[in-house]
Amino acid sequence: SSGAHITSMYLLRRCEKPNFYSDHPKINLFIGFSGVYNVKKHYIYESWRGLHLVSPMGGAHGDEIEIFLDRSPSMILSKRISKEQAKHFPPSLLIHGLNDSVPFPT
Repeated sequence: SSGAHITSMYLLRRCEKPNFYSDHPKINLFIGFSGVYNVKKHYIYESWRGLHLVSPMGGAHGDEIEIFLDRSPSMILSKRISKEQAKHFPPSLLIHGLNDSVPFPT
């Protein structure tokens, strides 16, 4: 799941600054397996289950849970990426099982 999150964040950065990443290899397809795309929502879900006490996500935001909005691909895509910039995002397939009770089903 962290790989899907990190890769989607990288791809969104490429959308924001395509010229900066022009020397990077072209990515033709993104497949995300069980990724967390709304970090704030996932952290709240972890807290509800008591997992936030052992989650590395707790230390990632200090005392400000709102910082997760800037680390959430779904929020970045909906708030910061224009339609023109989104054209640089590769075709994507997001895979998430419904029988896995650990991650939040986003």
